[in-house]
Amino acid sequence: PEFLNRLDDTIIFNPLNEQGLISIVEIMFKELEKTLHNRGIKAVLSEEAKKFIAKAGFDIVYGARPLRRALYELVEDKIADMILKDELESGDEITIDSNGEKIIIKKK
Repeated sequence: PEFLNRLDDTIIFNPLNEQGLISIVEIMFKELEKTLHNRGIKAVLSEEAKKFIAKAGFDIVYGARPLRRALYELVEDKIADMILKDELESGDEITIDSNGEKIIIKKK
């Protein structure tokens, strides 16, 4: 009770919907896109991939906090492996898509 009396205002946050999660995925992907651009690699993320990552990275208790880890595990890690195996180099373009069960990264 004493603590509550010290608060000036109460803010209620609405739960995130699918579009909100997709927007967060887009913002996070822009960081990866920038890193890849610096290496000369162009990356395109499909709507299906955005939805898949948003679904994989959402937790009812933690909300969107696990999204960063999901993007890393599902996308960044695979791209890093491709770069290390010399499957990707400057000038390449990749498409990141989903078949509903997993993320698929294709080199154009």
